[in-house]
Amino acid sequence: MVTDEPLDETVLEALRRLQSEARPNFPSMIVGLFLDTAPSVLKELETAALGGEVSALRAANHRLLSGSAAVGAVRLSALCHDFELIGRTGVVPDAAERVRAIVAEYERVEAALRTWLTRNSEPGAPTPARK
Repeated sequence: MVTDEPLDETVLEALRRLQSEARPNFPSMIVGLFLDTAPSVLKELETAALGGEVSALRAANHRLLSGSAAVGAVRLSALCHDFELIGRTGVVPDAAERVRAIVAEYERVEAALRTWLTRNSEPGAPTPARK
């Protein structure tokens, strides 16, 4: 079920259960990777939408879909999933509008994830840079 909340923190708690001595701060690491890579993927989406490059749209969208699901960004993941289904037709007439919605939702997700990191990271753990 997709809610209006940017994050489903139960997904992040599930990641915490995968944490071990060999992988301290595992959820924070996954969140950090997502926050570090998502801005470039969003830029790829925007560029592909402007250029009408459906295959590039599909590739970038799929990466964002997977990453957003991994960090519990359920609404962002749902937007990407819908976009992926439409992209399979080979034509996305409202690509720019859909990408704008994805970028807006990412901004909500980024803020929520940074708040989550502040509350849940171990002292001294690296924090992803803002892009």
